[in-house]
Amino acid sequence: MLDGIKLLLVEDDEDDYILTRDLLDDIRPANIQLDWVTSVAQALEILKTSDHDLCLVDYQLGKENGLQLLNSVRTTGIPTPIIMLTGQPDSNLEIEAQRAGAVDYLVKMELSSASLGRSIRYARARRAAEEERIQRLQAESENRSKSQFLTHLSHELRTPLTSILGYTELLLTQEREPTKLKNLRTIERNGHHLLNLLNDVLNLSRIEAGKLELDHNAVNLETCLADLQSQLQVRAREKNIELNFCATDELPETIYTDATRLQQILLNLLGNAIKFTQEGRVELCVTLSTDHSNVDKIHFRILDTGIGIDESAQKTIFEPFSQAGYSSARNRDAGFGLGLAISRELAHALGGSINCESKPGAGSAFTLTLETGDISKIPRKPLNLTSRTELPRTNPSPTLSGRILIADDLADIRQLIGSILEAAGAEVVFAKNGQQAVDKILSSETSAEKIDAVVMDLQMPELDGFSALRTLRGKGFERPVIALTASAMQGERDRCMQAGFTDYLGKPIHVRTLLNLLSKHIALTNDPKHPGRQLSDVTRKHTVLLVEDNEDARRATTTLITHLGWNVVSAGNAADALKLASLPESDLTGAAVIDADHIDVALIDLGLPDIDGYQLAKKMRSGRLRDSRIIAVSGTQAEPERIKDAGFDAHILKPIGLQILTDLLQAESNFKEDAL
Repeated sequence: MLDGIKLLLVEDDEDDYILTRDLLDDIRPANIQLDWVTSVAQALEILKTSDHDLCLVDYQLGKENGLQLLNSVRTTGIPTPIIMLTGQPDSNLEIEAQRAGAVDYLVKMELSSASLGRSIRYARARRAAEEERIQRLQAESENRSKSQFLTHLSHELRTPLTSILGYTELLLTQEREPTKLKNLRTIERNGHHLLNLLNDVLNLSRIEAGKLELDHNAVNLETCLADLQSQLQVRAREKNIELNFCATDELPETIYTDATRLQQILLNLLGNAIKFTQEGRVELCVTLSTDHSNVDKIHFRILDTGIGIDESAQKTIFEPFSQAGYSSARNRDAGFGLGLAISRELAHALGGSINCESKPGAGSAFTLTLETGDISKIPRKPLNLTSRTELPRTNPSPTLSGRILIADDLADIRQLIGSILEAAGAEVVFAKNGQQAVDKILSSETSAEKIDAVVMDLQMPELDGFSALRTLRGKGFERPVIALTASAMQGERDRCMQAGFTDYLGKPIHVRTLLNLLSKHIALTNDPKHPGRQLSDVTRKHTVLLVEDNEDARRATTTLITHLGWNVVSAGNAADALKLASLPESDLTGAAVIDADHIDVALIDLGLPDIDGYQLAKKMRSGRLRDSRIIAVSGTQAEPERIKDAGFDAHILKPIGLQILTDLLQAESNFKEDAL
């Protein structure tokens, strides 16, 4: 559509101006505004301050020419598209005009209303596409900045919270005096409140960015509700409020949804109900229904006898940072504003909804409705939480033995973790940066006091956690190294595991989680019968050929494979890979010389720069790797038939994590042992 377009014509010949005007008048619809100037200077003044959609400029303008206008527009950043007009065809001039920024080049003697109309439409479409591209780039830049800010915010807040909550938890295990215990629990409760606020901000950011992770699985309904009741019962008792869970129907033993997100929503709704109820009760009632499409749904209805919400406020309570409706309770309890917004978005992500019914002074009712998945064959029974909630909880804290090194640049964090581990029976060694950690660990390898496990912060001076780990793994240190980080951004755990860390621990540190983690990994390291330990011992002389053109991915995967005790030879393209697989001896990567007949597994990226992975696999399968396992690696799903035809034994998706490699190489190790 050209209706309403505003054009500027730069033309020093009045006859050509009239010709152009007549051609424009013949374009339908003809509502086109045409302004006319005769010089480059006049055109620049108008374009700097006007809103013209397009400029038509004649090449020859007396002593000036249209190229001068094009160059001036480009240097001053004027966004108006320009079409060059000329009296005679000239291919060199056309190329020069396009290089200067002209969106089109038209010869006057060949010009018609149709061709001029097409050129104008093209120029407008191109400008719209460019504006959309710029807006998209700006949005992407803003999202990156926001992500970086949130990463920094998370780190800066979680680090002091680690000390606050960690020491509080430690003191709670030692203190017996009632008043001091009450004070410590107040600190702990408010520390967790700050942590929840931080998590809410990060969750909302993930939702807005479309990066929310969901994990749909079978969820045991009774277990889920029992856990909720157990978590919230203490809060209700502190306020002398009844907390009841009930079901009007027999419920399926399992439903299909994301258990973590379901609990998050119900915790928000029930937590708010308790928070804003001063007397009476809070009740969760569960019912089932089937809609007109024969889809089974489950309804969680939370009723309270609290302050209620007026009708106007109900329209905004699901908006971020909205606290309307609870203003009368603000002097008693703060923090409402993100929970309901997040809960609604989570419900939508799960294919459900939340609605609210309330009257001031008469309490509120929030109903979460979700699809259950196929429950036609799932057994049903009455809800019974009594037996579950009354079971005694006997979870003694694990004890530790051995020497554990703690690497963190913050003295408070080092001392906190050290106190926890020493109380559990471990001997503790400290390092205040990555380089010091590497030096202490490597020097201990030649003594009788070896380090059994390491807890290492990722952000340290001199040498960060990732660099320190690469150095240690490169020197043959295979014992557990736990990554410690204050970052809670998406993908952080996978990044740590791919780098070769044994496990991942987020700040703030939970005492039991820390002890359980170390206890598990130290036990596995010291158990010669454990498959992970056996893998390292049995497969030390086995070799992987890694073919990956991305240098960072190649380095990370090499580190993980080496950590598991395998030799690695690698190539960045198919040509080098074929040399490695064909020659009796090769040393392309600086690794030890490997006999090609002893390459047990080849990991081949499908998207190589010279020939694709399918062709490479066929060549290798017909050569000296005919008996080796050849695994396809790609960033997207591959066609099973092509994988089979190329001679691959299996296909795995990136990213290649430690668990994937452990399973893959353990299977190969067991196969070799069986063959013996």
